[in-house]
Amino acid sequence: KMDAIAARIAAAGLTIDNDAFWELCAKEYESSYDGKIHGHYQGPPCTKVVDDIRQACTQGPKSELNLGDKYIGAGGGMLLGAALAAMPKPLPFEEINLRNNCLTDMALIPIAKAIGAGGSNLRSLRLDSNVTIGDEGITAIAQALAAAPAATFSRLEYGNNDHIGAAGIEAVEKIAGSVGFKASNY
Repeated sequence: KMDAIAARIAAAGLTIDNDAFWELCAKEYESSYDGKIHGHYQGPPCTKVVDDIRQACTQGPKSELNLGDKYIGAGGGMLLGAALAAMPKPLPFEEINLRNNCLTDMALIPIAKAIGAGGSNLRSLRLDSNVTIGDEGITAIAQALAAAPAATFSRLEYGNNDHIGAAGIEAVEKIAGSVGFKASNY
């Protein structure tokens, strides 16, 4: 379902500086949102998630995308991936903080695609304390970091994600070693 939503947003051909892009994001997020995070916590309302993502992408410091501790969830991660994909390349951010957002593998895949697709200036990516990220999501991120021509990338933090197993850790360590960045799974 998330891939279909991301495809509809991309097919609209809108950019993040267009109100229609964010209105479509809100509509798609609302249609997929069940109000739960980890199956039992109430997440923030749709408008708050979309507003947080919009502000981080368009109004924050140009070198940093900070959504740490915003609890955007899987739907918000999908919308962030769509927003990053709609941005001019290379992505302007040197640091992306997605710490403690209840992201899932499904949410990381569109984010990874956007990071890997058009290059970036990325130096640091924080994915720690999302708990539900697993092998598939962290591997997609590591592969995107290897594909993105960001010679300055130096640090991936992905600790406290209980579903990342040996396969995910091995994939990250292998890619980190070949590309030359530090990966922290504390």
